[in-house]
Amino acid sequence: MTLPLVLLALSGGGPPKDFGPLYALAQQLEQDYVEAVEAHEAPLMDQQAAVARHAVDVAKALKEPAITAELERLAQGMARHVEALELRETFRKLERLLNAAGGFPRAPATTPDLQRAATLFSTTCAVCHGATGGGDGPTAAQLSPRPESFLSDDVVNPMSPWRAFVAITWGVHGTAMVGFNALSEAERWSLAFYVLTLRQPACTGKSVKASLRERATSTDLQLSGRFGEAALACLRRKLP
Repeated sequence: MTLPLVLLALSGGGPPKDFGPLYALAQQLEQDYVEAVEAHEAPLMDQQAAVARHAVDVAKALKEPAITAELERLAQGMARHVEALELRETFRKLERLLNAAGGFPRAPATTPDLQRAATLFSTTCAVCHGATGGGDGPTAAQLSPRPESFLSDDVVNPMSPWRAFVAITWGVHGTAMVGFNALSEAERWSLAFYVLTLRQPACTGKSVKASLRERATSTDLQLSGRFGEAALACLRRKLP
C-alpha cells in the first residue's frame, strides 16, 4: 500500500512504518465501544475487546511500545466492560501518540470537489450504502454487519470528514468496508466531505467563514455549536 503522506521513516533508515490501519482501528474502537456500552450488549463489548487485541498485535508488529501499552489498557478495560467514560483519556492519549508518530494529513490540501465525489459515490459506494446514503444499497442485505446509513444521527453525529477519510482510506476492520486507496488522496477527501452533505438540505444562506481544516476535523454537532444550526448546511455544502 503506497500512502506517502502518512508514512514515517524509521530512524536510521529502513522501510517506513504505515500507521494508517492502526489509526483506523483506534477510531473504530472508540465509536463502536461507546455504542456497545450504550446498548448494554455484553457480546458487542466482547467483540470490541477482540478488535482491541488485534490492534495490540498490529502495534507490536510496528514496535511501538507506548502505543501498544495504551491499546493494552483499552483491551483490558473493554474485556471488563467498563464504562466508555473510563476509557476517554486513554483514547485521547492514544490519539496524541498516533498523531505524533504517523504525521497524518488532518485536512485536504485543496478544496474537495463535491460534484466529483457525487459521481464517485454513485459508482463506488452506492452498491452498499445506497443511492442516497441510507445504507440500503442492492448488496446491503447480504452483508453483516450492514453498511452504515449516512442519514442516521447515531452514525453521523460522531463523524467528521477526517474520520470518514480514515475509513475510506484504510477500511473498517470486521466489516465489508475495505480501503479505497486506489483512489487519489484528493478523491478520498472529496468523498469524505461529500458523505456529510447527504443528510443536509441545500445551502440557502450566506457562506460561513471557516477553514477547511476546521470543517475537516469537526463533527456536525461541533460546527452547529460554533456557528448555529442554520449555518450547518452551508458549512458542509459550500466549501472555501
